[in-house]
This record gives sequence, C-alpha cells and structure tokens, in this order.
Amino acid sequence: MRRTWAVARNMIAEAIRMKIALVLLIIMVAVIPLGPFIWEGDGTLKGRVQTFLTYSNILVLVMLSIMTVFVACQSLSSEVSGRQIYTIATKPLPRWQFILGKWVGLCLLNALLLGVCGLAIYLFTMYMYGLGLSTRGALPQTLDKQSLRYEVLTARQGIIPPVPDFTEVVNQRYDALKASGQLPRESLSPDEIQSIKLDYYREARQQWRSVPPGGSRSWTFENLRPGSDCEWIHLRYKMRASPLPPRMQVECVWLLGDPISESALAIPRSDSIDQWHYFPFKRDVIGKDGTLKVTFVNRHLSDLNKAVPSRPSRSTVVFEEPDGLEILYEVGSFEGNFLRSMLLIFIWLMPLAALGLLAGSFLSFSVGALLCSAVLIASALSDFVWESLYWVREAPKLQQDPLDYFSWIFKPFIHLIINVVPSLGRYSPVDLLADGRVIEWLSVAQAFGMMVLVQAAIFLVLAIIIFTKRELAQVTV
Repeated sequence: MRRTWAVARNMIAEAIRMKIALVLLIIMVAVIPLGPFIWEGDGTLKGRVQTFLTYSNILVLVMLSIMTVFVACQSLSSEVSGRQIYTIATKPLPRWQFILGKWVGLCLLNALLLGVCGLAIYLFTMYMYGLGLSTRGALPQTLDKQSLRYEVLTARQGIIPPVPDFTEVVNQRYDALKASGQLPRESLSPDEIQSIKLDYYREARQQWRSVPPGGSRSWTFENLRPGSDCEWIHLRYKMRASPLPPRMQVECVWLLGDPISESALAIPRSDSIDQWHYFPFKRDVIGKDGTLKVTFVNRHLSDLNKAVPSRPSRSTVVFEEPDGLEILYEVGSFEGNFLRSMLLIFIWLMPLAALGLLAGSFLSFSVGALLCSAVLIASALSDFVWESLYWVREAPKLQQDPLDYFSWIFKPFIHLIINVVPSLGRYSPVDLLADGRVIEWLSVAQAFGMMVLVQAAIFLVLAIIIFTKRELAQVTV
C-alpha cells in the first residue's frame, strides 16, 4: 500500500509539471471569477445566477475531463517511450500497483482541483445573491431576489399528475367502431389492431391534458411531501393554444383545492403561450394526505362563475407532455445539492482517468489521445443517440426507407458502445443544479456503481492485464 501511495504522490507531482494541466488550470482560474460579470443571462438576477452556474460547471467539467484523459495517457506512454519505465521495472513494484497508484494519484488531483473550483463557484454564487448583482449595476427588486432564492438556490422535488388508465376507454371506443362497421375491414392483424388502439390512447391522453374554450379541467397531484422548512410551493407549466389567442396571451384562472368549495384558492393569470411560467402559493392548500387538486379554468376571472362568459375564449389550451404541468416544492438546501453535483462530476472523472491509463498502456500518446477524444465525443452524444434509437423499429418493413435497415442492423452495436463509454448525461448535475432541482443521493449511488464499480474497474483491469503482458524492451544478443 505504501508503494501505491508513493506512485500516487509522484503522479500528482508529474501532472502539475505538465504544461497541459497548467494551461487548463489557468483557464479555469481566469474565467470563473469573470463569470458573474460577463454571463448576463436574461438580465434578471435569477437568469444571471443560472447562467453562471451552468457555464461554470460545464467549464470545470470539460477542462478537468480533457486534463484527466490527456495527463493519464501521456504519463504512461511517455514513460515507456522515454525509457524511464526501465528504472521502475527493476524495482520490487508490481505493475498492477504502478497502474493503481497512477489512477489514485489522478483521482486525488481531480478531487483537489474540483474542490478549489467548486468552492470558487459557490462563493461567487453567494456573492451575486448577497450583493444583488444585476446587469445595470443596481440592486434588483425584492421579488427578483426571492425568485432566485426559491427557484435556484434550493433543492426542489418535481411532481407531475399521475396519468389515468385509458385502457377501458380505448377498448370501448374500438368495440363501438367495430360494431358500427367504421373500421377499414373486418379482418385486421394483431399489429394493425394494436396500432389503432395506440392512436386512440394518444388521443385520450391528449384530451386529458387539453382544456376547451370556456371549459375547465382538474388534475390531482399525489405524494406531496415538502420539507419542514418549505414555505412556498410552485406550480410550473407551459401551454400551447389553438387557434392562437389575441396577443398570444391566455386569460385564465387556477383553482387550488376543491373547485366546488369556497375555500379553493383562485389565482388569475394572463400568460404567454409556448413559454414556461411559475407562480408560488402557500403550502397550506396541500391536504394532510399529501394530495392537491389543481383546476385550470380557460376563462377570465370576471367570468369564473357566469353561465355565459362576457369575454369568451376561443382557444383550446394544451399542456405539453411530459412535464408541461408540474408542482415543485423544496426538500433540501442548495449547499447539499451543490455538494452532490460536485460528487457526480468527480465520479465522472474517475473512469476517464482509468480510460486514459488504458490507452497509454499499449498506445503512443498521439494515438491514445485520439482514442480518448473519440470516447469523450461519444460520451457527449450518448444521450442524443439513445433518444434517436428509441424511434428505430425493431423489424423494418420492405416499403420503409433503406436507412431503417442500416439503423436496425447496427442498433445492438451502438447500444454496446453507449453502455461502455462513461455517460454523464444520465446523471448530469448541471441543468438540475441551475434549475434548483434536487440531486438525489440515489442518483449519486447509481452513478458510482455504474461509472466507478463497473466502467472504471473494467478499464483498470484491462490496463493492468495489457501493461503486465507488454514487453517493455527487446532482448538482443
């Protein structure tokens, strides 16, 4: 163990001496303090802090990722090409301890650099919040500061309304159409029947999220468990309207609680379509069983209780899937959320260090750096590729585009590549942190199990096996 720590200390010193590590460190040290002053966002205090948190975390993530794979690859390959490895190979140091020591050293260096950068990001965030820095150099209004506190500098849980089971409705509609003879023909294949029912299901689900002109619709949110310190609950939503309303504005009323009860809280709104909207309300409206009934009324407040509205709406309002209608409530602190985001970034860097050592164990620095760069690009695109594969049919038909066959044939190989490369997208903390969403410890544990116990372990074992079997010098007689 002492030998492993000796290699780890030497790895840290070697990484500090490398120019690439020094250059990337200078970039981070120079850019992060300038972030609060150059990243303005949408001009509000909330937008400015969100932009700073997003860009600074992405900067740290990218810079440390590049430094990790390049330093790991160069450290091992340069020692072999420069023949310094001969001195180490003659000592009583097993090669597995040599690889493990370098990996531990890189992880410790990443922890140190990430700790310094994370502390700087947190302090500048608190500086912006405390000073109330705005784009015009003046203190923002109290409302803007409260918006920052309750929508960004927090850890909120999001709850969407449970989707009802439309199976019975779909079957009834299919049976009615079949009895009336409106189906295309009498004998349909199971796939065709399933396709028809799927269309009916989508229509029923669309109607469930739609509110006709002058009408109303209610949704029940369940399992609302705000923290003891949570004072305000937020309703977040995004609407589409057809036909387009005047001035692209929807005049509406939100009812929180039983809509037929006089105790229901009525909140009138005038909101733009195709934009995200929030509004806060007290936690008192949540029932003791953790449920809350939310009703959207597609009419002006003055017409709420009228049989015939004087200002009728002509637009059908639709809330987008899957999170176009959501309740957010505080379950933790920003500090705890920020700590978990740093842990996720650190976990992401651990398999990258092992990958760089694997590339350096049998490749030159230039080839190994090219391989690591390809893996980083694949990791960045893995989520996009995964979503694209969702639309690839399992069994293409003859009349389909020939490209569908190509995608179908290579789909298993693409799945394999996506599962092999480290993927931060599944556990990305950047967007969650900037939006004030809670980063759960379960996500941290899952990321550690996948990227460290599985991927990093595989890379390290392969690096040790390859480096142990490798001939470091050719014997000549």
